[in-house]
Amino acid sequence: MRPILFTLVAALILSACGRAEGPASMEPNQGGRGPEGPGAAPMVAVPDWMQQAKMAPGQACYLDIIEGARHGADGWSLPRTASTRAVGWAVDGSVVQQPDAYLELRNEAGASIYFKAVRSERPDVSDSPRFAETRPVNAGLTVPLELVTLAPGRYVLSLVVGDGPSAGRCAFEAETVLSIQ
Repeated sequence: MRPILFTLVAALILSACGRAEGPASMEPNQGGRGPEGPGAAPMVAVPDWMQQAKMAPGQACYLDIIEGARHGADGWSLPRTASTRAVGWAVDGSVVQQPDAYLELRNEAGASIYFKAVRSERPDVSDSPRFAETRPVNAGLTVPLELVTLAPGRYVLSLVVGDGPSAGRCAFEAETVLSIQ
């Protein structure tokens, strides 16, 4: 009887240790990683409309966190070997169902690299008085990033929200920089 009891207790302890913790409070409700896995390579084929998207006054966006990055006065900083996720939200105030979003990383030479965001619910955004008229659906976004595919350097971040000619660019409230070492 004692060996069986010991085995059951050990199995319970091991199974509890292997459980993933729930999403952090600032993450979109869906938590988990996007369909691409822990990190995603940048888009290879970038359509012209994405590169030509202009600032859109009806859009608002915010970057909550870049997982594992140090954040300071100069922005976010990560080693090039890291796989990470950028988590935040973006709202196009002209529609309820929020369109696709793409995180743009623009290097110091002006070249841009894009990563597709995975959309999710963000009740803290949808229920905000700021968006009372729209009540946006799927305002949250999680962007898997595989940084090993990028050259070390300084990148300014922004979002392109929407698809095709109607897509607009959304800049974060302050210039948001990611430094990759």
